[in-house]
Amino acid sequence: MDRLVFVRHPAEREFRAIRITLWATFAAILAALLVYSQTIAFAWDEGFHLLAALLIVHGKRPYADFVFAQAPLNAYWNAALVKLFGNTWRAPHAAAAIETLGAVVLTTGYILRRFPLPEWRFRLGIVTAAFVGLNILVFQFGSIAQPYALCLLLMVSAFRLAVLAAERRSLVLTVLSGIAGGAAAACTLLSAPEGVVLLIWLVWRARSGRRISTSAALTAGEILGLGPLLVPLLRWPKQVIFDVVGYHIFYRQAEWDGWWSHDLILFTTWLDSVQVFVLLGLGLAGLIFVRRSNWDSAVRSEFYLCAWLAAVLSAYVATAHPTFRQYFVVAVPFVAILATAGCYAIVRHSSKPWAFAIVVAIVAAGLGRTLYDESDNMDWSDFDALVKEVNSVTPKDAPLGADESVYFLSGRIPPPGLEWTSGHKIDMPLDRARPLHVMPQKELDRQVKASAFTTFETCYDSEVDRLGLDRIYGQKKEVDDCYVFWDRRH
Repeated sequence: MDRLVFVRHPAEREFRAIRITLWATFAAILAALLVYSQTIAFAWDEGFHLLAALLIVHGKRPYADFVFAQAPLNAYWNAALVKLFGNTWRAPHAAAAIETLGAVVLTTGYILRRFPLPEWRFRLGIVTAAFVGLNILVFQFGSIAQPYALCLLLMVSAFRLAVLAAERRSLVLTVLSGIAGGAAAACTLLSAPEGVVLLIWLVWRARSGRRISTSAALTAGEILGLGPLLVPLLRWPKQVIFDVVGYHIFYRQAEWDGWWSHDLILFTTWLDSVQVFVLLGLGLAGLIFVRRSNWDSAVRSEFYLCAWLAAVLSAYVATAHPTFRQYFVVAVPFVAILATAGCYAIVRHSSKPWAFAIVVAIVAAGLGRTLYDESDNMDWSDFDALVKEVNSVTPKDAPLGADESVYFLSGRIPPPGLEWTSGHKIDMPLDRARPLHVMPQKELDRQVKASAFTTFETCYDSEVDRLGLDRIYGQKKEVDDCYVFWDRRH
């Protein structure tokens, strides 16, 4: 008697293989992010964020006890990690890598759930995951202790919840979207316009009788999400307004006489990036395709929402002078969704799997080229010998002048006013500076020259000559490109 043989349909086998490839893509992106985060991932400014976390662990409060020119939620999150794992950068980096993967999965999930052609969803999901997870900005700045990773996760959550709220006409989901968007802004105000765009879109999508309730629900959620910033604002309004608003308006450009040329160069660097060309080109193609398609109007409006989010966020962060390329990371997931539609528009007539593989390969090659070019840059391992030297010549409670990263890794609390290096360029009278926990550069220079610090560390050659550190201290050691001075002469 012949046995029954069950043979899978070729299409079913192909579909299963594509699903496995998608999950393998997620796993590969996470592995790459984790490896990068634990090796060469580094940004000089993250020392400020990690030191803020250490200060919080020691009972100090942002704004009230030290100057903090950022929204505070990510600092509290890093503080929780420092409390659990000690003053190491590795735990915040690993957490950031996982958060970034969460943003990748959520962005991809939108394509898997909402792209109008189900048979294309998993293929396009792989492309979306690559567009976000292998994006240079996302990869480099979504794996460090600055707020970009957590902000991206919350921003994409707010978008997904808003789309779901409009589809189901749910006020509960609207509130949750507002909470996620508000929390993203409580990580960094670079994401602030998202809440406004989502509000306009949700009100436009709502029925005429539900527009007021929809607006109220989203606004209430955003206020709740902004709680970590609004509570300090109510308690210490003068300090919070100065740190979060006043500094950026009146002092951000100090010592940046050529900020306009810096920004001009930044705005034209995309001409050298294949990744940017691919993402923006396919994003524009996707927007044109969606506009001309016969898709359901609700789905088309969601893609239009992505276009508005990308455009408004990019325009907003471009107004920060000087601005920096990592600020534009907040727009990447929304451009990626449009670019995925553009990719479909170009290759939909091709039955060749390699048509998508070429796009993914180009994106991956762009990332690889950038990482290779920057492989010799400074990273956290470069501080090990420096911190060891500082600790060996500085008694436990002796006053230390140092960079934020050295304070953090050595576990030392800086003297008041030294919590943030960039705060020294705030030039104001001491009677105004002290309540804001600011130490102007002139006052810091006076203290250094008066031998107020048992040990002084700096990574700037210009500081050594300008302050005459060789005359103030009897001992000096150069560690890599930094200097440690001790043994005060008087």
